[in-house]
Amino acid sequence: MPIAAETIKYGPWTQGVRYDLAAEDIGPNGLRDMLNTRLTQAASVEKVLGVKSYENASAIAGTPTLTACGQFRAPSSGTEYVFIVAGDKMYYYNSGWTDITGSVTITAGDDNTFQWVRAFDTLILTNGVNPPIKWTGTGNADVLDVDSRFTTAEHVAFFDNRVFCANTNADKDRVWYSDAGDPETWGASSFYNLGSPVTGLQPLQNALAIHTEDFISILLPTGNATIPYQLQQRTTTDPRNPQQGGTLSGRAVVTIPGNAQVFVLEDGVYMWAGGETVEKVSYALDEGYWPNLSKNRLHQSFAVYYADENEVWFWLPNDNTNCNEIMVMSLRHRYVDDVSGQTRFAWYGPLNGAGTTFERNCAGIIDDKPHAGNFNGKLLDHAPAAYYSHEGAAYDTHFETSAPAPLGGDVDLRWLYARTYFDALGAYTLGVQQESQGVGGNTTTLTTTGGGGVVDSFTLGVDAVGTKRMVSKDIDLKGYDPHSSLKFTNNTKDEPYRIRRTHLQFKVIGRHRKPRAGVS
Repeated sequence: MPIAAETIKYGPWTQGVRYDLAAEDIGPNGLRDMLNTRLTQAASVEKVLGVKSYENASAIAGTPTLTACGQFRAPSSGTEYVFIVAGDKMYYYNSGWTDITGSVTITAGDDNTFQWVRAFDTLILTNGVNPPIKWTGTGNADVLDVDSRFTTAEHVAFFDNRVFCANTNADKDRVWYSDAGDPETWGASSFYNLGSPVTGLQPLQNALAIHTEDFISILLPTGNATIPYQLQQRTTTDPRNPQQGGTLSGRAVVTIPGNAQVFVLEDGVYMWAGGETVEKVSYALDEGYWPNLSKNRLHQSFAVYYADENEVWFWLPNDNTNCNEIMVMSLRHRYVDDVSGQTRFAWYGPLNGAGTTFERNCAGIIDDKPHAGNFNGKLLDHAPAAYYSHEGAAYDTHFETSAPAPLGGDVDLRWLYARTYFDALGAYTLGVQQESQGVGGNTTTLTTTGGGGVVDSFTLGVDAVGTKRMVSKDIDLKGYDPHSSLKFTNNTKDEPYRIRRTHLQFKVIGRHRKPRAGVS
């Protein structure tokens, strides 16, 4: 017999996670909480992929801290090289890690992290501690010749066929540049003084963006060989609006499609599109997430743009000295904020390998996927195909929906059941907890079977007859309350899941006063 009920649909979750609001104030397309789960391109929620060592390589002898990692391509040969700096050595991968340090001096230290660029066929690295390093893909690394203009530089960029270095041992506010087409010729007057310590360099549109502690400037090509650039300060220095300075970390400023940059400041992630102001884009992380970060360690945060998924991954220190969590900004999923009326980017995370060691010190895109270096001599693949463990260990995962009131917070409802749609990725079990003020922790399970098997591999009594497509099952609900959320949990390794949406069914009870005024 048909059930006389009304319904509210949660998902697809285009708003991502909203740590800035209570579950009851988040719309049906937002999430209250996430852990080691991600938004797909269709805004469903799935268990995030696990982590394993790059090419299954063993840790570097002595398990040193990685301070750089990446992949660069030499255009002249078309060869791609994967490299790391670990402890006081530099390596590249060739069926195993090969030491290419040569006579270069690298000072080991967790905070002696490198920034790097490819200049023509040369990889160039700087860390503000040792002289700039170069490597051409053959032989050993060597010291970059900068004509004794400076000894060390913290930041490096490649723009307009020149190498730029900034925040040197002698001048924190100075940006040096090489001759065009020659990374090892540096003129005596080839520099610009900014008047504020430089915190990052990153090309944007047809200019080089220079982030400083107080503002953002650009170097704009003039076409004049004698004065090749015009220095322009772009953001204001209004003391009433101190958040107009540049990035806290030179490794956490990323240029994204649409000619803009995103970067980390003390109170969140900001975006700058070349104008006079910077715009905060991480309001969704306020209150419930960002305040927990170790602000005094944000200068060691770092980020990469993951082009295949159109995402920016930020490694952040959550109540920790080292970066131990990833928060992801989705450039695909955007929504209009109910309060401000402005368009916002969706976020998901954190990714932190709960139940496993997850501290990271550097990151790069390798083979089109995010990789990161740890403090134990390994380069780790953070998106290994169909791999759902952390080097063999299980990790905790969950997500919690919002809890909007379908008919308003003053209308009591009787919750009946939830029809949940998912992809049949295997016969796995998720814990499902119903939560609200009037429901005392109703816990049940959802088994992700259904959708059938491929005919050639069909097993009688195991696979269900059907087609490979989204399927659904019902979950019993209970209780009387205007609100209800669902929390899905799976902490078992090698058990992927993908939840598309869930429809909560209810009957309307009506409006009732609380028993006594001022008492719940």
